[in-house]
Amino acid sequence: MQPTVQYRTSDQVTSNVFSRITITPIIWLRSPPNVRFIRMAFITLQTFIQFRVTWRLVDAQNIQEIYALDIPFLFYCRGRLLGLEHLKVLDVSGSMMDVEQHFYEDLPGLKVLVLNSILPLNYFQIVVSCKRLLRNLTSLTYLDLTNNGLNTLLPGTFTSNVLLTYLVLARNRFSSIPFEFHTTPRLRYLDMTENAVPYLEEQEMSAIDAQIHQTGDFTLKLHGNAIVCLCSNIKFLAWLQTTHTNLDYGGNYTCTSQDGRITSTGHFSDTQGVWRQCVGSLSLMVSLIIASLMALTFLSVYLLMRFKTSLIAFVLNTIAPQCKAKTSRDYETDVFIGYADDDHRYVATVLKRFLEDDLGMTIFIHQRDLGVGFTDQLFFEAIHNSWRVMLVITATFLHYYDMADKVMKYASHSVTPVNQGRVFVLMEESQVQHIPSYLLDILDDTRIIIVHDLKLPLTYKQQMSIKQCMG
Repeated sequence: MQPTVQYRTSDQVTSNVFSRITITPIIWLRSPPNVRFIRMAFITLQTFIQFRVTWRLVDAQNIQEIYALDIPFLFYCRGRLLGLEHLKVLDVSGSMMDVEQHFYEDLPGLKVLVLNSILPLNYFQIVVSCKRLLRNLTSLTYLDLTNNGLNTLLPGTFTSNVLLTYLVLARNRFSSIPFEFHTTPRLRYLDMTENAVPYLEEQEMSAIDAQIHQTGDFTLKLHGNAIVCLCSNIKFLAWLQTTHTNLDYGGNYTCTSQDGRITSTGHFSDTQGVWRQCVGSLSLMVSLIIASLMALTFLSVYLLMRFKTSLIAFVLNTIAPQCKAKTSRDYETDVFIGYADDDHRYVATVLKRFLEDDLGMTIFIHQRDLGVGFTDQLFFEAIHNSWRVMLVITATFLHYYDMADKVMKYASHSVTPVNQGRVFVLMEESQVQHIPSYLLDILDDTRIIIVHDLKLPLTYKQQMSIKQCMG
């Protein structure tokens, strides 16, 4: 005999919910009173509900755990779910959750919520707000939002979840910790693995240390992020060695050094030595310049007033030849093109024809020059060895390309005083407002070239703009 789930409509009609459903305001589902645990996986439903109806479960007061895994169209309704006030654990990983934001409001006793890899992929960007979704879950202690394409959370997202102890945000696109710790006073575990975090800001490190004093213990996982080991974030490198936070891998993460090499944060354990390396040469240069000015005050003032530009160039070329602006001859490749795999046709035809065939430049296309199975290190070395970095920013690149955040972060960090015009972008007009702020900081208006249609060849104006950026 096939198992069935019975329901009762407002007209007291009983039937098999998977074979025939009469759309009414309330659908009643009766559960055996002794059921405590429900597990469903890889089920394809024959009937979908896409109307504003309320699901009310009768005799479900003993159900405490529900696991509904990898089920397409699990909840394809726009109503409410009643009768599960005593539910403690809900795991809907990999399932389609086309529900409204108030769907979880009637689960006040829920303690564990797992929303791993929810479909559609843009569920939390377009369909619902995490803040609104979690508002009534005041008993929540464990939340898993792994692999949902998140890059930001609204302020105060976890304000109602004061009991939250474990938070998993792995495999998303966060470039920083996306919430304030004062909204999660009991948080003891935070998983930020495989995001796009280059380093932690000083206020984030202070907040984590304060959390340790408040809870007595705190675990932070950061491996798999695009961490950079630069002079500008030396405080973060020192914090990894001194914090009492429980860090995965002992706080020793793969990172990119100042000169573009792939290394690890453990190599920077001697923070005083790193500080001397970062600041010492600059301090020596300043001291020499000041001493020269004191000895030749009159001559220096005269030359500065009359030959200011020539004097600065002469001093820099004499004392610090490494500060001389670099040209394309100082690099192995003229142009590195960063793009989403789905935009390869545009790059391989339109851009390649103009840059390589018409202008005679050497260009780097990762699908052509690296092949299948390349590592991030090879990818970043290609950027480091290129005079110019052209980013083709489309909706596909920003929202669906896994390497997008890493490429944009590394490109922005590749700009140096001796190569200030290194990065420019070709951008779809509809994506201008979505470009990250850290990338906008290194671009002026002349280095943002608007492309209206990737199917069309470059216009004369676009070609001239690219030539100007290459100059």
